[in-house]
Amino acid sequence: MPKKKIITESEAIALIIREARYRIGCEDFTPTFTLQRAEPNGPGRYPRANWDATAEDPERWRSDCAQAFREAVTRNRGKYNIDWRSTTP
Repeated sequence: MPKKKIITESEAIALIIREARYRIGCEDFTPTFTLQRAEPNGPGRYPRANWDATAEDPERWRSDCAQAFREAVTRNRGKYNIDWRSTTP
């Protein structure tokens, strides 16, 4: 299995926003969310990526834009890991 590409936190945020806006009707959609590290799920069990996204007030988003956000997060977690060393604490 090929390794995932390593990107910065800001690149991941930009990718998610850009891809969520591809959905018709979501061109001006600007989701508010944070990225955090994902920890292993016990011995020998690892998450799909080393990060996850948590949306802020997703119930206020249009349903199709919220779905586009979830799809963008899922797609990018499968492709990229975040270089957490490049982020400032």
